[in-house]
Amino acid sequence: MFYFFSRRAFGTPKGASRARFTDNLATLTRYGRAEPSGNSYRITRYAGPVAWTRDALSGVSGGLLIYVHGYNTTQKRMFDRQAKIVAGLRAKGFDGAVLSFDWPSRGSPSPAAYKADKEAAKHVARPFIEEGLEVLRRHAPGRPLAVLGHSMGALVTLRGFGEVAAGWKLDETLLVAADVDRVWLDRNAWAGSVMAKRTRRLINYWHHKDRVLALAQGLNGGALRAGRDGMPPRTAPSHHDVSVEARFEATFPQASKDVSHSFYFDDARFYEDLARVLAGQDVSGAPTRRPAAGGEQELRP
Repeated sequence: MFYFFSRRAFGTPKGASRARFTDNLATLTRYGRAEPSGNSYRITRYAGPVAWTRDALSGVSGGLLIYVHGYNTTQKRMFDRQAKIVAGLRAKGFDGAVLSFDWPSRGSPSPAAYKADKEAAKHVARPFIEEGLEVLRRHAPGRPLAVLGHSMGALVTLRGFGEVAAGWKLDETLLVAADVDRVWLDRNAWAGSVMAKRTRRLINYWHHKDRVLALAQGLNGGALRAGRDGMPPRTAPSHHDVSVEARFEATFPQASKDVSHSFYFDDARFYEDLARVLAGQDVSGAPTRRPAAGGEQELRP
């Protein structure tokens, strides 16, 4: 079973036979779990977060990882990816819970849909913190708490902490193929300064062969993306770049690079590195990494 909290509206679309989560923005946060059922998922909704948190953490001794999906992600695709993250991390010894934040991405690659998703990401940023992360902190005190923001999910994460004056810190923030302006993460820019206060460690996994982010760069007026060009030269001491380009090239040497934006979720080395990070390790000398140019690191091929 996969536990999630959602800002998708729930209702019965015109012509549909039953109520379901839609691609529209909701005015409240709903809490649920999804169970695989054939090629789909059977969803159970909770009346509130207390029972949801109890069930989500039942039998779990470790910390919490919240996966925030990106642009062009249907709800089913989010659950499929959550299943991969759970399996990948368990294989590397992670004993915590993997939960997801579900927001109304429209599951379409068109420029208009991209713009709509970006607006939606801005609207859900505050409730992601106030009705998600803070709920988990309240009902699961003392648990290590980490966020993995993939693609536009990084925008949700950064904006959320930029809007909410949280008096606490995430243990780990993982930006993966981050679709955010690179310059925002300068130590004196808004996101860089905010996250220096809101997380104990931020790791930005990136590579320059990311085709989706090359398109996103064009849709954002040419602004370099952190998930394709890394963070700027001046970052907070707790913020670290990790290039995955050598690993990507070694794993997918064929000419077609259609998986360039999402290969992370099918890669055992990425999960091994991620599990070490979630365990609170100093990963700088880990066997998953080697030194890279500029004093940063990269995943080993």
